[in-house]
Parts: sequence; C-alpha cells; structure tokens
Amino acid sequence: KRQIDTDGDGIGDWLEIEHGVLHHGWQNPLIYNRRYAIVLYCDPDPVNKDFYRDLCDSIYNHLTNNLNYNEGDVYYLGFEDAGRGDVELDTTEANIEDVFDSISNAITENDLLFIFWVGHGIQDTGFYVGDGDTMTYTEISNLLSSINCRRMALCFHPCFSGGVIPDVSGTDRVILTSAEDYKKDKGWGERFRDGLVGNGDLPDPDGNPTTDDSHGNGDGFVSL
Repeated sequence: KRQIDTDGDGIGDWLEIEHGVLHHGWQNPLIYNRRYAIVLYCDPDPVNKDFYRDLCDSIYNHLTNNLNYNEGDVYYLGFEDAGRGDVELDTTEANIEDVFDSISNAITENDLLFIFWVGHGIQDTGFYVGDGDTMTYTEISNLLSSINCRRMALCFHPCFSGGVIPDVSGTDRVILTSAEDYKKDKGWGERFRDGLVGNGDLPDPDGNPTTDDSHGNGDGFVSL
C-alpha cells in the first residue's frame, strides 16, 4: 500500500499524505504527475564558465540522481558546451525558446517546472545569453506565460536578478533571486546549491565535509 505512487513523482501516496498535506504542505498524490526542469548557464569568460558549469552540474545531478527527475524532462544548456557531459544545447536565445516550446507542448496542469538560471545580468534589462544577445525580463515572462502547470520554482543567479521578479511573478510561482534589482550577486548560487545538494550522502561540492541533510532529512516532504 505504501508503495503506490499515483502521480509518479517518486514519492509514495502514503508519504505525501502523511508528511505533506496533513502537515500544511501542498503535496498531494494527484499533483506533479511529472516534474520538468531547465538548468542553464552562460558566461563567455573561461574561468567563470567552468565555475558556473560546476554549479549547474551539481543541480542537474541532484535532480536526476537524488530527486528522481526523468533525465528526458531536464533540459541542460551551457555556453559552447553542447555535447559535453550532460549539457545538451548551447545557451542561445533560439535554443532557450525551443526548450520552452518543448516543455509547453508536454507539460500538464498537474506538473511542476523548476528553472535554475546562472549567468550575468544587466540592471533593469535582463540576462546575457550565449549568442551575445540579451533576454529581457519581458521576453522571459512571455516564455513562462506559455507554460500551464501546477507550480513553478524559479531560481535566478545573475547580478541584479531581483529586477525580474515583477515580470515573472504569478499565481503558484515561487521565485528566488541572488540579489535585489540594484545589487550584484555575492555567492548566492553556490549557497543555494550547497543547501539543495546537502543530502548527507553527497560530499560538499567545494570539497568540505558532508553538509547537513536538506531533502534527505527523512521527513518525507520533498518540495522539488
């Protein structure tokens, strides 16, 4: 009985009921039939690119290896890194739009979309992408508007990323940004990663002793 997983999200119905809904959570056996994710980074500087890729690798691996996301439902884009490791596409505006189109055609109203966006920001404007262009906050908002799902968890790492909040806010959307709209990022991306990836059975990505449990804390409530 405890093995039944009606929505196929990797968490049994019993755990969702006992540790989700009844404990003021929003989980439900009929919510999140599938979970989709977009993980992307963009930086033409070789030093930053390697750092950003390590950061996104940690998130991608955590989603697919520990939170049981289907690999085919996690889209991984990197600057001039297509075909290397798990990176599928270069982070160009056209590829980002194609990924949103693919998800829009597949996702349902009972699914979750998680986005982890790493790179550089332009104050009051938007984020750089790999073809030397910029995606404005309005353009990102329009892409998100094409998605009809149960909930979105949106995480933006670039400097000044707080500026995107008014454009992408909406019902059933949770938004995290690394900085306010007038401030530069000061390491939020790796702190978020360390908290999300701190599973007890994983080493700290920076080589430090294993971090405290987060999703692996045994309470049966996995928000992503």
